[in-house]
Amino acid sequence: MRSSRSAKWWRANSTPKNTSVMESCGTVSCCTALEPNNNVFLVGATNHPENIDPSILGGHRSSEKLHVGSPGPEGCQKLLRKYLADVQLELGTTLERVAQDLSGSAPADIEAICAAAKRFAFSRMGEGRELPPLSSRDFEEAVKRVRGQY
Repeated sequence: MRSSRSAKWWRANSTPKNTSVMESCGTVSCCTALEPNNNVFLVGATNHPENIDPSILGGHRSSEKLHVGSPGPEGCQKLLRKYLADVQLELGTTLERVAQDLSGSAPADIEAICAAAKRFAFSRMGEGRELPPLSSRDFEEAVKRVRGQY
């Protein structure tokens, strides 16, 4: 369990979305000072590996790296079935097509896109009591919203 001082440090050093964690908390400096006998096991995860400072991965700082890739079309379909189990799709909009379009996206992004698509459909609801079927346009707009293309 972390000490209260440690918890305060983590809260104080939280970074905005587009700021490199390595730049803000001096991770490279800390990792450089570590020796094998320090018995430190550092775990990091990201949905955007392209934003990792290359210096943290190079040299002797990281002896083991494990890459878990993004889901392909079949994995996307499974996630879409999970996140869209309670909604209908408009005629002509298929899970297969949406999965193909989202292939390679991070699971968290797929979940956010599904939630955003539901919100776009909700905005078309009118006086009805049920969510209208999700359309291809709902997904297109959701992708733009989640990926910051608005």
